[in-house]
Amino acid sequence: MTSIHLEHVSRRYGNAVALDDVSFTIDRGVTALLGPNGAGKTTLLGLLSTAAAPDEGAVTVLGHRADGTLAERTAIRRRLGFLPQEVEFPSGMTVFGFLEYVAVLKEWNHKPARHDEIRRVLAAVQLEDRPTIKIRKLSGGQRRRL
Repeated sequence: MTSIHLEHVSRRYGNAVALDDVSFTIDRGVTALLGPNGAGKTTLLGLLSTAAAPDEGAVTVLGHRADGTLAERTAIRRRLGFLPQEVEFPSGMTVFGFLEYVAVLKEWNHKPARHDEIRRVLAAVQLEDRPTIKIRKLSGGQRRRL
């Protein structure tokens, strides 16, 4: 099954060209994206995660258009994780509050289901006993797990 498909994708930032007429398909099993600085890796991940749209071309992730309807973008966001190069946590947020913020961004609008999922995630990363702790009070390892 095709996981990712790009067809004639271009993305610019002003006069700077980050991606120029890129086309490729990635099937399941590909787990790394390598390239030199400035090659467009971060731009590509932004397109795949629906954080940005291409200036030209089409991006399809898991059968959904990354620049498609809200329902298509939501379907991608629910199945795709994206960890930026630098993560800065809001200093005053609690562990639970931060995960709730992320869940709302991923369109988890049903509060009881969202809270159940947050509790499941906290248990999965062994932070279930820390939901009310401010993020700034976590150890470095705990912040990475968060």
